[in-house]
Amino acid sequence: VLSAEGNVFCSGHDLGEMVGRDESEYRDLFGTCSRVMLAIRKLPVPVIARVQGHATAAGCQLVAACDLAVSVDTATFATPGVKIG
Repeated sequence: VLSAEGNVFCSGHDLGEMVGRDESEYRDLFGTCSRVMLAIRKLPVPVIARVQGHATAAGCQLVAACDLAVSVDTATFATPGVKIG
């Protein structure tokens, strides 16, 4: 079970840290993210996302990588668009 405490399940990437990087740094970052999501998918047991708060951007990707998602009524999901690329 993947879960968190507080009002945020997963906010995704810190976009402030992503601005102004070179291509190799973006490749490394997104490669790591992809490996984490694929590792979740390849686990031999079901993975459940227990969403108690906000899931945004890559946080939604994290939920989607799980086999099952259970959320409270007040949980929110968003894929905000940004203009940094």
